[in-house]
Formats: sequence, C-alpha cells, structure tokens
Amino acid sequence: MSENTNHISREGIVIDINEQFVSVEMLCRSACGSCRAKSFCSPGDEDIRVVEVANSGFITYDIGEKVNLKMSSALGAKAVWFSYVIPAIVLILAIFASSFLGASEPASGLISIAAVAIYYFIIWLKRGKFNKEFIFEIEKLR
Repeated sequence: MSENTNHISREGIVIDINEQFVSVEMLCRSACGSCRAKSFCSPGDEDIRVVEVANSGFITYDIGEKVNLKMSSALGAKAVWFSYVIPAIVLILAIFASSFLGASEPASGLISIAAVAIYYFIIWLKRGKFNKEFIFEIEKLR
C-alpha cells in the first residue's frame, strides 16, 4: 500500500468487468506482511478482498490486468472511526453503564457485546449510504 498526503492506494487485479462495475481483487496484509519471520508467528495475516469500482466506460480494462485502487486519505480515516473507534467507545460505555446500573460482570459483558452487535447491525442497514460515500477510484498502472 502506498500513501501520499491526499490518497491511499493499493494494487489489485481486475477479475470481472460489466457495464456498471469493474471488480478488483486486492490482497490485504497486516503490518507483519513484510516481516521475514511472519510464518513463525502469524501465518494467517493475509486477506483477499474484492472491491467494485464504478465503470465509467471511458477507460477499458482487461481481466487479469494490474491496477491501482485509490481512496481519499480522509475517507480512510473516517472508515477507521466507523470500524474500530466508535465500536470500542460503544463497548466501553455499555460496560460502564450496565455496571453502574447494578448488572453483574457476566451480564455487563453480554450487554456490551450486544450493544456492539447492534451498532454493527445499524452500520449494515446503512451500507447503501456508506457505499455511496466511500468511493474507490481505479487507475491503470504505469
């Protein structure tokens, strides 16, 4: 993944093309991805994701072609907030609120897990809005 001040970009491979979308497969690695000793401690740190990018029709791509996917750095930071920071805050607030109201520790744990599950369910219900907001751009590799 390369990053400049305005965009985060990641290399991918075109796997499908239709009138509306270009589907790009990208390999997501954890921070350990480039470590020589990664096979000794965490071999399962890679994930393959498919991203659908709106097909403008102005540039043609071929299946199997390597491309760059770009997203605004500000949107990347916003995604981190929605994916990790806000759920952590919900979890902590639910634990403290349920403990303050007199729930037992196991009940507080279950309530906090339920609160985070409800948060992610709401995010899932609003996925159409997020799909419109978090837009990837595609460009040919030079």
